[in-house]
Amino acid sequence: MTAPRLPKAVASFSAAAVLLSTLFALPAAAAEKPAIDARPVAPPTASTPPPAQANGRFVVKFKPGTANARANAYGQAARASGVSVKELHATARGATVVQSTEALTAGESAGVLASLRSQSNVDYAEPDTFVRPASTPNDPLYPEQWDLSEDTAGMRVPAAWDMTSGLGTVVAVIDTGITPHSDLTQVLPGYDFISDTTISNDGDGRDSNATDAGDYCNGSNSSWHGTHVAGTIGAAANNGTGIAGVAYSSKILPVRALGACGGYLSDIADAVVWAAGGTVTGVQANANPVKVINMSLGGSGQCGDYFQSALDYAAAQGVTVVVAAGNADSPASGGTPANCNNVITVGATGREGNKAYYSNYGPEVDVSAPGGDGSTGGTNTILSTWNDGTTVQGTETYAYMQGTSMAAPHVAGVAALMMAANPNLTPAQVEGILKETARPLPGTCDTGGCGAGLVDAGAAVEAARPDPQQTPEPGVAGTRSIQGEASVGSVLTADSGTWAPDTTLSYQWYRGQAAIDAATGGTYTVNAADLGQTLAVSVTGTKDGYESVTVVFAPTLPVAPGTLSEPGLTVTGTAKVGSSLLATLSDPTWGDEVGRTWQWYRSGAAVPDTNHPYYDITAADLGKTLMGRVTRTQPGYATIVKETPTYVVTAGILSGPTPLISGTRKVGSTLTAATGTWTLGTTLKYQWYRSGVPIPGATGPKYTLTATDSGKIMRLRVAGLKTGFTTLIKDSATTAAVAAGTLTAGTPWISGYPRYGYTLAANPRTWTAGTTLRYQWYRSGVAIAGATGRYYRLAWADRYDTIKVRVVGSKAGYTTVTKYSGPTVRIP
Repeated sequence: MTAPRLPKAVASFSAAAVLLSTLFALPAAAAEKPAIDARPVAPPTASTPPPAQANGRFVVKFKPGTANARANAYGQAARASGVSVKELHATARGATVVQSTEALTAGESAGVLASLRSQSNVDYAEPDTFVRPASTPNDPLYPEQWDLSEDTAGMRVPAAWDMTSGLGTVVAVIDTGITPHSDLTQVLPGYDFISDTTISNDGDGRDSNATDAGDYCNGSNSSWHGTHVAGTIGAAANNGTGIAGVAYSSKILPVRALGACGGYLSDIADAVVWAAGGTVTGVQANANPVKVINMSLGGSGQCGDYFQSALDYAAAQGVTVVVAAGNADSPASGGTPANCNNVITVGATGREGNKAYYSNYGPEVDVSAPGGDGSTGGTNTILSTWNDGTTVQGTETYAYMQGTSMAAPHVAGVAALMMAANPNLTPAQVEGILKETARPLPGTCDTGGCGAGLVDAGAAVEAARPDPQQTPEPGVAGTRSIQGEASVGSVLTADSGTWAPDTTLSYQWYRGQAAIDAATGGTYTVNAADLGQTLAVSVTGTKDGYESVTVVFAPTLPVAPGTLSEPGLTVTGTAKVGSSLLATLSDPTWGDEVGRTWQWYRSGAAVPDTNHPYYDITAADLGKTLMGRVTRTQPGYATIVKETPTYVVTAGILSGPTPLISGTRKVGSTLTAATGTWTLGTTLKYQWYRSGVPIPGATGPKYTLTATDSGKIMRLRVAGLKTGFTTLIKDSATTAAVAAGTLTAGTPWISGYPRYGYTLAANPRTWTAGTTLRYQWYRSGVAIAGATGRYYRLAWADRYDTIKVRVVGSKAGYTTVTKYSGPTVRIP
């Protein structure tokens, strides 16, 4: 747009779009239309006032070589207005943003500007205008996108798609930022240019995160405006989800410049320069300079020098800038950037082709495009991507909105298609072709000033292409396609259709928007890097004497995971405690090169440290189920899981020999159990039997025979116990009858004085413990009546005889033993 500038004035921006009712989020492949609120959309309302500090921010540029006079300039302004100012940051085009130390009225702001402008070292001083997004959002799908395909008042975009879908172009959306959305698949890393933390709503200033943190303020909800605008330009197509963008193969560069209630023009100016590839102090370089910028925003007042400087820089870099005309149903001359040079200003039309009731108009408007008109029904507005959060982000969805904010991205999308068809176009050529190919409004423009007419996407792209008379004939319509399944490991073939004889074809395959290195053949093997991306191929035809023609095929669906062959899985072993299970694959090398993992499960829970094909069953598994699982993971392929049958673990079986009994089988001797070798970890318990009857307390590995055992047969029972195993009982053979024991006996001797009247004592020496001893004294071999104690007092009758004693030992179960002492001397 090259309309003359307006006189300088200060004013706040008004909204350029109106929110319709929000719809619910659709599933990815919904076939049923969601419910739509068909009530008329309310007319645009007055915008929320800018924050108080908006009247105290200015953009000042000093003349070359006078930077040292800045403090003096600020001082004079402070003395003139009674308010001091401070510098905030430099702009990309050499100006400085300054802020008053307190809020100013409009009159006070004018005083500061007048003081600054009066100084000879100041090139210009302008208000840092506060701008706002032009709309807000709602929800459905491509059949609802009348704005693209309806012949009456749509933009006839499908005709353009026969030639290009925008592959290779990058479009900057300078707006509120965007929110994550599954239909916005081609989003590049952007930047947040909001320098004022009071409106950023994310707690910080400029940074590399262009995510929309919400533009809620003064009780109003967030608009998610940038997400809606981005969807109109570049929402993915042919992905079975949601809507289609005008240039669905283009990439979106989100640039956040609008926050709570709006944003400052100084930030927006820097965003324009950065998006176009320029340098902004303190901001990392843009790795993806754009060819198209969309700004669906606006405010009242002039187009300031510093902002026009940014637009001029973008134009010099070959960047086409598309802006919204505004929603006040008033002359577009009163709003910026609609009244700036080097922009394409877009007015809005409704579904019947009439000028939308809210759209600004006048000579500043270059073209018109569908922006929707809710006064004729809610579905007669524009459907695009959105978020259902009230203030902060919620869930992704789709929404209907109306406004010149919606009209502008339609034209930005067509500009991207034109640049894809002919990357050599200048911004002036893009504007000229859009105007030349625009068709008259199907309806009325009651105010006049609707630009050259309604943009015709198909005609504009056709006109943008190189002269068709100098190119080889294109392929036969409908025959160009990508053959094969879009899954990892598959081979895709470019079916290029019919070309003129002697045409040489060359190919380039694309992953999303990026050319794939070395993928320049007619076939392409899909690999893991392609997973989830769309694949496209361009074929270029060359022929001597003709200019080359490049045709971009419609992209595939997002690449699905590949499939791999599955080996057999067998298991050997027994599901008993103490045994092992071994899983064996029919192809033992399956998955070695990419990733194969084993895991065993006990009753559904993973057993720690069992990441191998074998499993040693323990007592913890008794009564539980066991199942082994082997998983193969390979980038780009569907994960394959093989599982063994499920086994119920039963008790283990112990092994142990028949016990033996060692020792002498007579009373008083000790018998010992010889148990042999049992299953490792087995606990043994013992029970001794006497003629088949268990002996109480005889539960050890040794048993000492007692008198009770005499004449009886003995047997030992050994019980093996181990957790998780069935108890094993083993009985020994029975012994022969237990014989009587043999007492240990010593030869007794007599102590004492062998004289009449003295007492002799029998000393029996050591006998088997528990032996009962009986005594009998003898006089010269004849038993002395009544002398049966251990002691004997010599009587008168004993004189001239010898004395000896007999000791008889007896004990139950033992053979009685008799022992005699030697005789004494003759008793004198």
